[in-house]
Amino acid sequence: MNPTARRMPLAEETWKRILVLLIAGVALLGAVVGFLQVDAGAHAARYSRDARAAMLRSVAKSSSAIVRYAYERERLAAYYALGAEWLIERDRAVAAAAAAASADAAAHAQSANRLFEAMEAGRSISTLLTAPYFDEATFAADVVQFNVDYFTVPSLLASEQDEALRAQSTVWGNKAERYVVTLTVLAVSLFLFGLATTLRGGLRRLFAVVGSSISAALVAFAVATALAAAPAVPNESLTYYADAAGDLTYASYVAPVGKSGVAVERATRAIDLATQAIDLRPDYAAAFELRAMARLLAAEQSPIHASAAGFGAAVADFDRAIALGRDSGSLEDLRARALFFAGRTNDALVAARRALVLSPEQELRFGLHLAILLLGAGKEDEARREAEVALVWAEGHPLGSDPVTFREAVLIFDRLAPLGWPGREALETRIKEAFVSLTHLGVATPLPLTARLNSLTFSAAAGGEAGASFPAGTQTVAMRFEASGLAVGALLVVQVSRDGIEQTSLGWAEVLSSPTTGTVERTIGARGGKTVFDLVPGAYTVEVYVSGALALRGAFTVE
Repeated sequence: MNPTARRMPLAEETWKRILVLLIAGVALLGAVVGFLQVDAGAHAARYSRDARAAMLRSVAKSSSAIVRYAYERERLAAYYALGAEWLIERDRAVAAAAAAASADAAAHAQSANRLFEAMEAGRSISTLLTAPYFDEATFAADVVQFNVDYFTVPSLLASEQDEALRAQSTVWGNKAERYVVTLTVLAVSLFLFGLATTLRGGLRRLFAVVGSSISAALVAFAVATALAAAPAVPNESLTYYADAAGDLTYASYVAPVGKSGVAVERATRAIDLATQAIDLRPDYAAAFELRAMARLLAAEQSPIHASAAGFGAAVADFDRAIALGRDSGSLEDLRARALFFAGRTNDALVAARRALVLSPEQELRFGLHLAILLLGAGKEDEARREAEVALVWAEGHPLGSDPVTFREAVLIFDRLAPLGWPGREALETRIKEAFVSLTHLGVATPLPLTARLNSLTFSAAAGGEAGASFPAGTQTVAMRFEASGLAVGALLVVQVSRDGIEQTSLGWAEVLSSPTTGTVERTIGARGGKTVFDLVPGAYTVEVYVSGALALRGAFTVE
């Protein structure tokens, strides 16, 4: 064969056939991509519609739960009010019977019976006052569990469903957009092939090759888009997560009030449920964060350093949650505590400082937590400086200085007491004084203590013999102390704690209307002159502040 003949271009007819086939192939590809685009758009619209429905359900559940909660609390308050009157009438009937006043005893007994019947009638129209939320033996209602069942779990489940559906809608919407891009560029390929049919020689070959390359790339692009998996979110994983959140919420409520056993039990159940959610959805960042929080709470409710493995497991879950995008100041603050008790002190301080950077609006809370970790790291001076920075910030931001933050810091100090950290008691006192001063004076530093208070004692009755222990059933305890130099206008604040937990209903504040020197006597357990409820058994601590400065501290026990 003549070599020159081999270099001759393809016959015109052959070129036309090839270009026609290419144009037909691109047109077919466009039809397929168009179908995929319509399908992806339909999926995106459906998931978006379902997400909006889930969001509306979430809002509806939250709103109805708030109304239901308010109603049930009103019924509970009414029940307890009737209960208080019933106890008074019952005691009057007993006293009258003991005094042989039969007519009075019968009248009081009849009144007590009517009150009890009203109490029972009220229970029939209240979920909170019936099983499983109401304890017949103690007349106590489990408000926390009611809140978890009717508010926390349903609202969170609807919210998680909304988020999962939105994620699916976003993926399908992105697919639809990619298909639109594919169709747009396919039009360019068709244009190039169309031009190639009108040209000759090398220019025709160039347009054909470029058009074919673009078409091949678009095929790969469309196939990759079609094969990209949309997020499959099993609804069971969302249910497990919501239930785990309910258990963790309950544990978080009861842990600060001394119910460590219940807190650990519920936190452990939250860990198991979160693990099941993660098994079904390995990239469930929220479940990793929740499991980390539950592990941290369970470990903290055990003796200090007795659950080092629990702290380490919490750190691993926090790290995984961060890797999956759940990064926040609150998460870093909790992670810092887990790191500290897992033995990684330097990493803990880095995390605590990062929490402040991520959430500067939490300067008080995270600043106090950083100060506590610095104290534990042996950096007492730095701890005091960080605490002062946080307290000065609180003075300038009263709306960001909530009592819960101070009480949380005090609880942490109380739990750390067995470790004997140098400077712990002094820093705890400084935080307590700042709390009282901010609450009542508006400044973080108490006024200089010029008065002298001493000899704090307790007795079963006013003027009675001093004692440190009182029997079960005690309703009031009298407190006495000697004072010198208490001036007019001095602010006297008494705070009462039971088993390390402040009992706000037992404390009070008063401004002195006259100079006071000598014996000062007040009653713990009765505001307004009467009470029908006993002091709960436990170890009580009483602290007396004068214009924000801690002046006296004493303790007694109710058996």
